[in-house]
Amino acid sequence: MQIDKQTLNDLDIFCPEEERISLFALIDKTKTTGGSDCLHEKLMYPPDSFGKLIQQQKSIRYFAESKAVFQLPMGEMQLKAVEEYFATNIDVVATGRWLSSLQFCLSDKSSFHFLKSSLPEAIRFVETLKQILYQEGNDLPTILQQIDAQVESLWNDSSFKQAREITRHPSVSFHKWLQADRLLRTMLKERYKTLIDAYFELDALLSMAIVTREIGFHFPEWAESGETFFNVEEMYHPLLKHAVPSSLNMQKEHNFVFLTGPNMSGKTTFLKAIGLTVYLAHVGMGVPAKVAHMSYMDRLMTGITFTDNIAIGYSYFFSEAKRVKQLAGSLSNGEKVFAIYDELFRGTNVKDALDASTMIISGLMAWKESLFVISSHLTEIGETVRSFQNTQSLFFESSLRDEKPIFTYRLLEGVSTMRLGMTLIDNEGIMQMLKRDLRIG
Repeated sequence: MQIDKQTLNDLDIFCPEEERISLFALIDKTKTTGGSDCLHEKLMYPPDSFGKLIQQQKSIRYFAESKAVFQLPMGEMQLKAVEEYFATNIDVVATGRWLSSLQFCLSDKSSFHFLKSSLPEAIRFVETLKQILYQEGNDLPTILQQIDAQVESLWNDSSFKQAREITRHPSVSFHKWLQADRLLRTMLKERYKTLIDAYFELDALLSMAIVTREIGFHFPEWAESGETFFNVEEMYHPLLKHAVPSSLNMQKEHNFVFLTGPNMSGKTTFLKAIGLTVYLAHVGMGVPAKVAHMSYMDRLMTGITFTDNIAIGYSYFFSEAKRVKQLAGSLSNGEKVFAIYDELFRGTNVKDALDASTMIISGLMAWKESLFVISSHLTEIGETVRSFQNTQSLFFESSLRDEKPIFTYRLLEGVSTMRLGMTLIDNEGIMQMLKRDLRIG
């Protein structure tokens, strides 16, 4: 699935923690810096095909649902030592002559001690992984199969065997130590780097599995055909402590949702919950819903947060128009898009907003292989929406009690006619504050 910077920002996937809670901060349970970097990459770029997605989901599901919790065998300090060893710019003693080894040790004792202390860590890294994988047995997920193959390749290599034998006897000569170093940092360096990268990926996938298990996410079931649908029960926003769950049923015959409700009724939170559910499913994790059935989408696109871009001369309204154009481009390219837009064209006057929204929504109705959820304050659009058979209108319940707004966050069928703007202004006493006593002065 493709995802862009705007959508990542709208859904709070990455953001400074002092500003907002990010999804990355919630998911990042990694034990190594490299694992955290790999997790960031996985969330930035979801699997780009359905096959890769299922492969990643199977790995995460294996760790999340295993009776015995899989523990990462080595942490940050051990991995850092192995990384630094293979990243060092210390020259390898190129020949096997004893005199060359002696000259190296006499000229740079600190480098020799670094190599001698790092070598056993590099050997132990492979030994530890081999032991852990042996205990796991057969039927391993893809990531462990990859690591297992890489470990076996190293384990059976004559250069590794020779280096391992040398490091088992700390009292051997400096000449032997440098011989072992030459074997690892020349013959085996690239294979070690590949194994380290795979270990970081394992750390990232374990983090995704831990969060799925601890929070109680449920893995979605995927459509095996080319159908288009998104069915969830008791879906909620995972970054809210007391989120009220909602259910949503979309398919080709009803692929367009028109969402209404006054401010603070829960529309934007609901839209973000949908986006995060689609997103988490497409990175292979469980989702914040009791039940989820969906089809694979080529792209997730949102239009929730817009700003004026003074630097390039974009007004708020023009930024909205550009975003809709991006959606049109993706649809025209044949992509199956899950599109979520909050308050179309709120950056312009009511007349233009109504005309533009009606035109765009009417145009989107023809793209029945994609899914659309669009919210609006312009309830007048409801008449246009109802004229199409593939739509459903939903709203969030609200009411007034003693002139105070009451929000239940319940999702109901229909179009909301509740307008609370003036009520809120009256309740805040704004006009009383603005009244000027003309008798003064």
